[in-house]
Amino acid sequence: MPRRAEGLRRLGLTPTEQLAREFDRIFAEAPRAAAEREVPLLALRVGPDPYAVKVTELSGIVVDKRLVPLPSPRRELLGVIGHRAAVVPVYSLGALLGYPLSEVAPRWFMFAAGPDTVALAVDALDAHLKVATSAISAATGSRQPFLHEVVSDGDLRRPVIRIADLISTLKAKEP
Repeated sequence: MPRRAEGLRRLGLTPTEQLAREFDRIFAEAPRAAAEREVPLLALRVGPDPYAVKVTELSGIVVDKRLVPLPSPRRELLGVIGHRAAVVPVYSLGALLGYPLSEVAPRWFMFAAGPDTVALAVDALDAHLKVATSAISAATGSRQPFLHEVVSDGDLRRPVIRIADLISTLKAKEP
């Protein structure tokens, strides 16, 4: 007889009660296992630095769209692109993170999920990652209000950009 069953028998439980207790124990442990689910991330580069974005915060990605420049007092606003019968403003992710504007036209555009249709121009995409939630930890010392987490990707530590917080910061700067 298994050791666990002997312990339950000593408690004076019937086989039906033992089965019910074991059943309840198994389901009580399920949420802990669910906490180790994988998180899909998009690994990208801004300038020479690695970053990541949770795929669940994006509504899409396109490549090689024609960007129409617009004059703007905001250096991070690059212009607009057409997407799904809409004109979408495009912001430089690098400029929003404090990097100088790239002299090269962006190839990749990420669309933020949510009510605001906004595209973020990205220098380079590295990979699609799936990491355990335990691989994501709190960021320390970030001066950016949208960089709260860091993901370990092999030898690299990538800050995770919270797109919703980035868009909120962007909207707060609007005149």
